[in-house]
Amino acid sequence: MARSSTEFSRKAAMQGRPMQIPPVKTETRDNGGALITVMLDSPRWVRFIGGKSKVQRSHGLDRCGMQVYEACDGKTSVHRIVKRFAVDNGLGPAERRNWRSAGSSRPSWPKA
Repeated sequence: MARSSTEFSRKAAMQGRPMQIPPVKTETRDNGGALITVMLDSPRWVRFIGGKSKVQRSHGLDRCGMQVYEACDGKTSVHRIVKRFAVDNGLGPAERRNWRSAGSSRPSWPKA
């Protein structure tokens, strides 16, 4: 059975207003990052075979990941988050669009 895919235009994605999943636990790291533990619904197949309906998952974030995570307040658009991140981290206009400049080891944004 194939999964259905929902495609968003770049413009629609940039207008989105992401929201954090409330953390169950947050452990601050010395590097400015944190280990964030959240509660998630289990996949349907896990519940079908008698597994737990909710599971905890931990995600390690570096300083940059924390900047983005903290900006996901459900009110701020992705466009504004990217713009603030770029200003705070000294990225130029081309890097804001592509998250990559010549010779950079940063990952690129997914192509729209």
